[in-house]
Amino acid sequence: MKIIIAGASISGMAASCVLGAAGHEVHVYERLAGRLQDRGAGLVVHENLIADVTGRPSGALGAMTVTGRRVTVETESGAISRQDHPATFGSTTWNGLHRHLTRSQSAPVTSGVAVAGVSDAGDHVEVRLSDGTTDSADGMILADGYGSRLRSLVDPLAEPPHYEGLILLRSVMPESACPPEFHAAFFDDAMHLHNRPGAYGLMYTTPGPGGVAEPGRRTANAGMYLPLTQELLETAFMSTDGTLRNTVPAGAWRPGAAESLTGHLDEDWDVTIRHALLWGLRHGTLMGSAIHTFRPSRIAHGRIALVGDSGHATSPITGAGSAAALKDALALGAALRTCASSDVGSVFDAYNRERLDSVQSLVDVGRAWSRDFLTAGVTPEDPPIVLASAVRQP
Repeated sequence: MKIIIAGASISGMAASCVLGAAGHEVHVYERLAGRLQDRGAGLVVHENLIADVTGRPSGALGAMTVTGRRVTVETESGAISRQDHPATFGSTTWNGLHRHLTRSQSAPVTSGVAVAGVSDAGDHVEVRLSDGTTDSADGMILADGYGSRLRSLVDPLAEPPHYEGLILLRSVMPESACPPEFHAAFFDDAMHLHNRPGAYGLMYTTPGPGGVAEPGRRTANAGMYLPLTQELLETAFMSTDGTLRNTVPAGAWRPGAAESLTGHLDEDWDVTIRHALLWGLRHGTLMGSAIHTFRPSRIAHGRIALVGDSGHATSPITGAGSAAALKDALALGAALRTCASSDVGSVFDAYNRERLDSVQSLVDVGRAWSRDFLTAGVTPEDPPIVLASAVRQP
């Protein structure tokens, strides 16, 4: 079978890996020209899952190993509790995972050409491209991200993206910028988590540029979730030309906006979270994202399927977005193997049955965590769901 994939991001490359390994002809169209850039700094990963997608040995990605969680819970009264919990997972960067997936697949990727339209002709799909040409295939996979303009072809009843009332601030600090007195705290192979009423921060280390994980060349990836009303969002995330943005790239904040959002980073914060975010503020590398989610009613219809953020957007607070995209790809592969019919529609229908409940549940979990961890009344004995779940995870 021939499959066209719209989008060469993580979900598109993962689908290409699995479909190509199964012997299918794949062609990928990516609307952006050139190399895709980092879209979120660090990622939590499980290398066995990546190995299943790529067919390469576990460990080939070169992720760093996180062996513990250092959890700080701060109450409204100012009492602070600190606990250590074991953990076993990997950490990498968006660039690192994307590069690994791209190198693990062999399909041609046409950059700078978007899929402008798709029509299901019954026994194949006709694809209209932004350069004025057309293509055709047995099936179409939309991996064109959260802002997909073609999602309605599969899910016309999908709810519109919902702003969760939260933003995420991110900073990536090179190891060379870490003060000697804080080095041991930063590079202790642990994920640092800090919750106080009204904010939730985290920090873990990731490989440096090019995927290098050797000491001296690593990076510290810090993030903080903050509540922000729609009114304040429209102030802080407004561009200079008056456009409301979902993300604010490094160096693109309105004057005073980033300083206002980080003004509460006092000495009681975990030193790694505080220092890395303030370093990003001082050096113009602080990034911001408004957290939007949407819950699909289906992720495949006829000869067209959705994978990754095109089909389901969950809060990054779950730490499961990239894993969900990889699981989508594996579910496509499983559907191809188990369907008696080689008809793409039957394969995609099986994929929808396999994944829909899981991705809907993931969106629901992210929404529940987003609501819960910012509520007042947090105590060390009754931590927010996101922390309670984190310390129980393997």
